Amino acid sequence: MVQGAWALLLSRYAGREDVVFGATRACRHFEGSKAEDIVGLLINTLPFRVDVSPDAELLPWLQGVRRRQVAMRPHEHIPLTQIQEWSEISRGHSLFKSILVFENYDLSSYFRGLDGAWKHRTVRLHEKTNYIVLGANDADKLRLFVGYTRSLAGGLPLNHVLGHLAALLESMAAAPESRLRDLSMFRPDERRLLLEDWSDSRADYPDDTCFHQLFEEQVARTPEAVAVEYDGERVSYGELNRRVNRLARYLSSLNVAREDHVGVCMNSSLDLVVAMLAIFKAGAVYVPLDPAIHEERLAFTIDDSGVRVVLALKEFVPNIPSSGARIVCVDSDVEKIASQDCDNLDLSVQPDDLAYVLYTSGTTGVPKGVLNEHRGLCNVSEAQIRALGLEAGDRVIQFSNPSFDMSLYDILMALRIGATLCIGNWEEMLPGPALAEFFRSARISAAILTPTTLRSMPLVELPDLKVLICGGEACTPEIVDEWAPGRRFFNVYGPTETTIISTCEECRPGQGHHTLGPPIDNIKIYVLDEDLQPVPIGVPGEICIGGVGLAREYLNRPELTAERFVSNPFCSNPKERIYRTGDRGRFLPDGRLDFIERFDDQVKVRGIRVELGEIEACLRRHAAVA
Repeated sequence: MVQGAWALLLSRYAGREDVVFGATRACRHFEGSKAEDIVGLLINTLPFRVDVSPDAELLPWLQGVRRRQVAMRPHEHIPLTQIQEWSEISRGHSLFKSILVFENYDLSSYFRGLDGAWKHRTVRLHEKTNYIVLGANDADKLRLFVGYTRSLAGGLPLNHVLGHLAALLESMAAAPESRLRDLSMFRPDERRLLLEDWSDSRADYPDDTCFHQLFEEQVARTPEAVAVEYDGERVSYGELNRRVNRLARYLSSLNVAREDHVGVCMNSSLDLVVAMLAIFKAGAVYVPLDPAIHEERLAFTIDDSGVRVVLALKEFVPNIPSSGARIVCVDSDVEKIASQDCDNLDLSVQPDDLAYVLYTSGTTGVPKGVLNEHRGLCNVSEAQIRALGLEAGDRVIQFSNPSFDMSLYDILMALRIGATLCIGNWEEMLPGPALAEFFRSARISAAILTPTTLRSMPLVELPDLKVLICGGEACTPEIVDEWAPGRRFFNVYGPTETTIISTCEECRPGQGHHTLGPPIDNIKIYVLDEDLQPVPIGVPGEICIGGVGLAREYLNRPELTAERFVSNPFCSNPKERIYRTGDRGRFLPDGRLDFIERFDDQVKVRGIRVELGEIEACLRRHAAVA
């Protein structure tokens, strides 16, 4: 039973159904040897391989483990070096990393049985090992202990191992008819820690409103403050709101209604900010269309999203493929738009209405549109106020490409708090010395950039920069050590499917390894196995995200939606879901979330997700590739 429990524990720690551990053998049982009469150490250690199928019934499975153990007896004297040669494991690589040692005696009890002072002594063996060792002793009752070399622990808090093992043994004894997947390895306090204390960060936020309504509140507070600076133009909050209202009413005059999709084919500019907010106010759905991408990709996005209207700058109209969508040139139709009323619209836009669609790379070669709601945007805007500590006087750079959801974060970050959103032209936004100069000349005080962008920038004095946010890619200690001194530095993480960001950690120079940190307000983080059950602290699993920011679905992809957006197994509300990110991570003992790697071959290019399957699909369509 102990061997079975250990095999099951290793299986859950490693996320594998096939495990191997070392089993010590007394080597005194083979026939004709009279080994029982020999004085000396005959112990040998053999690799013991166990198949741990989650669907297996416990009792038959334990019987199979026992049969395999007995079947090893005729071979227990074979040296481990010989077995290594027979195996396919090359020299220098261990056949196993853990050993189970089962002892049928207790040294303390034995010595206490001797006369004299031994009666009051406790005897303990201190061993040095190159393995993780589970020791078991059943002299009077079952005792378990663990010895290990720290280098093998891999961040796993091994003081929890005995608790997990004891819980499994208790589960086995209490429910012998169970299947392996149903056996619990958690004490109630640890399960509560993983599923409640660390996974959830509930906080109050205006859940009955949308971001553009919060923007209107800010306009009422600071109508004369500068909202946007672009190409020498400075636009106040009041003037920005009037421009947004006119365009929103113009869209309504074109019969753009609730949750109609409206494309925006523009670069980062003042017109882009106006267009996005106008679409929100009109109750429609913002669909960014990158004018720089390939015509075929742009045509797919327009067709798949079903946009009825495309707002564009005149210079980008030739880039837009012909479709049934109506094209509105915001810089050519100035008079038509300017003739509209500039008062706030009285439209009933709800928090659970769609706000925007962003397309990400797809494994099958087809990009997928992610449908995000107003509720998530509103929550992110409120969470960043509490986390970042920005103020009305700050100057925020709008750097990210409009097709990247970080561009939304730039806008939310500035306009929610009355700060100034600073937008440069194409040349000023080139990563490297040009961007560093824009930071200096525009007196940027807050920015969100990818690690790739930070690596390209010269490390110059930027005295105005007080908050720097790094996201989109893994943040290295070197980047933090270079850019964190003298300012607050944050590492953020979150897929498009969870509304921009899901976790946030403040990093400090000299800290070393940086994690993803805790969840932002009203986001739930879980680390789960294939059966969507929690894995122990320090054990890798799939990062799954729930809470307010969860996207509604993938557009026109019901099968993929059902695969990635699943019912939350830890919530009584059947409508609550979690998103399976495909990211491999773990909880550290202090509750921070640590990213390890992807489960698939997705990569990041300048912070943007790229599925290698999409590249493969393009290559295979080429006439010269067979």
